[in-house]
Order: sequence, then C-alpha cells, then structure tokens
Amino acid sequence: MLHGLAGSAAILVLLVAAAPTRTAQLAYFLAFAAGTMLGMLLVSFSLAGLVRLASGRGARWATVLHLGSATVSVVVGVLLAARVAGEL
Repeated sequence: MLHGLAGSAAILVLLVAAAPTRTAQLAYFLAFAAGTMLGMLLVSFSLAGLVRLASGRGARWATVLHLGSATVSVVVGVLLAARVAGEL
C-alpha cells in the first residue's frame, strides 16, 4: 500500500477524478497502466542486458553488478522509509 501511495498512483487518482466522463476516466487509467508496464519492462530489459554483458566478461563483474544494484535498492528504500517516517 505504501508503494502505491508514495508513487505516481496519487496522480492517477487525481487525473481520473478530474476526467469529465467515464470514458475519459477509463482512457486515463488504461494509458497510465500501459505506460507503467512498458516503463518497467524497458528498465528490466536494460538492467538484464547490463547483467548479461557483465557476465560475459566474467562472473566477478556480474556479482559486482548484482550486489551493487541490491545495495542501491536497499539504500533508496531506507531513505524513503526515513522520509515517510519523518513526515508522520
């Protein structure tokens, strides 16, 4: 729930609420959903391509890339949690 509230889903709710008709609301929702899926797909493919390229150069590079991305993910998560906790 926190993930959706902290992200751009709040903007989607405002856009859908401001749409003049049900058709426009559905169009906004579908465009947002398709854009979100496409964006996640492109990011996933680009990261997978980097890992594949790194693994071709040796297992050490792939390990460094995996650990680096995991560390960055955890740091960003902790920073966001601290920011949200500070706003409560």
